[in-house]
Amino acid sequence: MAVFFALFLTPWYLPRLSFTSDAASIFYGASMLLAALRGYGGCEVLAISNWVLRRDDQVGCFVLGPVDLAERRLRQGRSHS
Repeated sequence: MAVFFALFLTPWYLPRLSFTSDAASIFYGASMLLAALRGYGGCEVLAISNWVLRRDDQVGCFVLGPVDLAERRLRQGRSHS
């Protein structure tokens, strides 16, 4: 997440590289959309590279990991009902 914010905030501290702000937003947004479409349960940042390379790298994601854990608990609770 620190890398994303560093790239996203470049217009404030390095105006010449401000294009990285848009590139970071597009990459992370596209990666999350692809992860949602594919039902990818790993770190959303790896969704594009896993799709292109036909891999299934499973790496925990610190940012959205708590959300994934909460979803997993909700699903388990529903399956026992």
